[in-house]
Amino acid sequence: MQRHLESQSDQPLVGVLVRVSTTRQGERGASVETQRQDCTAYCERMGWQVAMVEEDHQSGTDFDRAGFRKLADAAKQGGISKLVVYSLDRFGRGEMLSALTELRGFEDAGCEIHSLTDGGLVKNDLIRNVRLAIAEDYSRQLSVKVSRASAYRAESGHWVALAPFGYDLIPCPACGKGKKLNPNDQG
Repeated sequence: MQRHLESQSDQPLVGVLVRVSTTRQGERGASVETQRQDCTAYCERMGWQVAMVEEDHQSGTDFDRAGFRKLADAAKQGGISKLVVYSLDRFGRGEMLSALTELRGFEDAGCEIHSLTDGGLVKNDLIRNVRLAIAEDYSRQLSVKVSRASAYRAESGHWVALAPFGYDLIPCPACGKGKKLNPNDQG
């Protein structure tokens, strides 16, 4: 087990991971702030010192996220002894084998993982593995739903991506649902 740094008050040093799936969700901020507040409040109740809070605004199917990697490195270097996430699916929704590998990286570094919605300490057990499998399956199902909805909007003549340079997205004048492209002064 790796030796971890202790804070000046002998409280364990903790890293908090906040994650939303898209940049747009991150810009809206409600989920980000809720996760951050709830995780730091949990740390306070436990008597732990938050050493770092990292935030990712991208899919949990990829573990090559800047905030995630910083926390993994801090755990390996002994900078944190605990990682707190709002929910295990905030850790990641990737392929189960990849998620287990990443979890074991923290565990091998002697870093405990705590999930607020999963009862606190995440144990290396069947329940954790089932939760990871559910998160992976949810991600797969969500991808299918989003793809189908995007295809439907495109087939009905609605724009399904960010507006290109020289255009703005406006509500569809024909049906009031969806978005249409409208030239702007930059074009």
